[in-house]
Amino acid sequence: MKHRPVIGTMAVGLIGYWPQFPGMKEYLTGKHRELLDKIDGEAEIIDAGMIDTVEKSREAGRKFQSADVDIIFCQAMTYATSDNLIPAVRDLEVPVILFNVQEDKSLDFSKVKNLDDWLGHGCTCAGLPELSAMLRRYGKCYDIVTGYLKGDAAVDEAVVRWVKAAGIRRKLKTTNAGILGRQYLGMMDLYLDENAVMKQFGMMTRFLMWEDVIALSEQVTEEEKRQYTEKMKEIFDIPAAVSHEELENIAVMYGGYLKLAEQNHLSILANHFEKQMTGKEVDLMAALNPAHTMLIHDGLACTVEGDIKGAVAMTILKAMGGDANLTELYSMDFNDDTCIIGHSGASDPMISDKRPVLKKTSVFHGKSGKGFTTQAVPRKGPITMLALTMEEDGTFKMVAAEGEVVDGEILNLGDTNCRVKFPVPMREFINRWSMEGPSHHGVMGSGAHVRDLEAAAKVLGVRIEVITRL
Repeated sequence: MKHRPVIGTMAVGLIGYWPQFPGMKEYLTGKHRELLDKIDGEAEIIDAGMIDTVEKSREAGRKFQSADVDIIFCQAMTYATSDNLIPAVRDLEVPVILFNVQEDKSLDFSKVKNLDDWLGHGCTCAGLPELSAMLRRYGKCYDIVTGYLKGDAAVDEAVVRWVKAAGIRRKLKTTNAGILGRQYLGMMDLYLDENAVMKQFGMMTRFLMWEDVIALSEQVTEEEKRQYTEKMKEIFDIPAAVSHEELENIAVMYGGYLKLAEQNHLSILANHFEKQMTGKEVDLMAALNPAHTMLIHDGLACTVEGDIKGAVAMTILKAMGGDANLTELYSMDFNDDTCIIGHSGASDPMISDKRPVLKKTSVFHGKSGKGFTTQAVPRKGPITMLALTMEEDGTFKMVAAEGEVVDGEILNLGDTNCRVKFPVPMREFINRWSMEGPSHHGVMGSGAHVRDLEAAAKVLGVRIEVITRL
């Protein structure tokens, strides 16, 4: 399910110009439409139009509040006084993105004959310092996009970045986090106050029972079982040793998880199972990792050891970059200055150019049960690591780093893992990463996404600490 953000949009201009320069207001309103066209289809747009008076600004604020917007895009059309902006955003607790985008790369100076040729075509930056000064004075979170409307890839990329970031906010505040079982006993960094999650992200936590999955799996129809079995064959590289009956068991349990997610409106499902298994629980645990790999493929963030923070990090990185695999620091190779990074259990199939391999295991290390793991091989090239942790004052913080997956030997134990080189020496990276207290789990995704994560941090209202950039 795609969670479309709600974006409040407005343009600001100076009312004193309109009678002096007939047609300017209408012309600039058309240019505002060009920015809206870049967003159209990716978000619900609440447009307040051209704001050129305090009264219109107040009206825009009421409109944005009523629509529960996730972010504000304010487009500077020409010089505009700050009283056109501040009343609209005074009572809003969402970021304001100032779009300082003039019409063309440069004015055609040979055609600038009159004041309106300049003021209407190339004067968007004039009011920017004033607007930002007042946003800062009012304690508002804001950012700036500078460029031009026609053919500026940087502007187009920025629009996509902020729309995705707003989409994360919308998804978290309109869905629930489910936890099956509880956090791994003794892993105190995973413990948290679920009210803190609600306060920061708007996400309610649902405490669920493993028995619910088993009961719902029994409602899976024969047709659903057939569909899910075929879906597995598309997602996984399945060894001949895996029987059709085993695949059907995974399909049935996957169907149970799907129904659980739908009933509870989940976008996150953290889990941990410790007790001695009996009856159907044996089948449930055997199918856990491939079933959750399929759920991750569907867009549901699934994490082991009851890690809700890790699942939020997975949601954020997957939304920005397309994939996100649970990770931890595995091992150090001082010979080639690389770190082995990975995690056992479920994987994100999108992180690899190859299908993840379904592997049987006689033990889930550190946990009860046996069954299947899924091993994906992250593609070579840039990657981003992200962790979500809690500070001593109870606030959340993101820790991020960019590196590169490189060739070299990896572990072939059924775990998704890879060899990563960072822009700083490996021992320096590990020290700097760990000094930020990033928690046991992080997530890793393909591509360099620190800039995207900085946008997500602003939209979500959390601090971000960047360890390395490519």
